[in-house]
Amino acid sequence: MSLEKIKKYALLRQQGESTANARKNLLEDHASVLKNKISEEKKHLRKIKEKIEYYEKVILEKKLLDLELTLTCKLFPQVNPNSSQEKQHEK
Repeated sequence: MSLEKIKKYALLRQQGESTANARKNLLEDHASVLKNKISEEKKHLRKIKEKIEYYEKVILEKKLLDLELTLTCKLFPQVNPNSSQEKQHEK
């Protein structure tokens, strides 16, 4: 709630119960604004969660590829891409 509306609410409260309807209206308006903000924030949170899932998938795929390369190099050292590069550097 804006400071202006908070001040208005406080003034109405000081005036007593005759302003109950006006105060209720201010609170209902504020509740509506909050409801809309919460709805927007939930959409943002869903998008962020989707991005996190995407990055988790990318990271997992990279780890799997690295593991696959490591295993391939250990099982088939003659196919090791680093060993052919090392031999070329030695020349």
